[in-house]
Amino acid sequence: MNDDDQVLAVMPRLAQLGAEQMRLVQPHVTRQVRQLERRGPIRRTGEPGDRRVSFIEPTGEGQAAAELYARSLIGWFAGAIAHRPHQDRADLGRLPARFADDVTAHLPAVTEPAERSPAPDHP
Repeated sequence: MNDDDQVLAVMPRLAQLGAEQMRLVQPHVTRQVRQLERRGPIRRTGEPGDRRVSFIEPTGEGQAAAELYARSLIGWFAGAIAHRPHQDRADLGRLPARFADDVTAHLPAVTEPAERSPAPDHP
């Protein structure tokens, strides 16, 4: 796995962590989704068994925009740390993933203090 792959691997987990903990107000999210749908980068499909549920996925345009953004951001950061030794760059890809795992494991202790979860063991 190269340095860029390591950075990309941790991004979905951090996004999931943020989405779960932001506790966004549903009408605000609905408004944002409608605006994005009108502009074209996402499409929404309904759940046949439950009309209250919507699935959101990127369109080709949205996927291309997200990939361009990710490549630009990763390229910028890669350039900023290019002078670092390979091991430092590898650690930078590995440690945020461990951090995300630890934060995820610790969240129940914050939201449900009576039920504390131990942090995961890492090799």
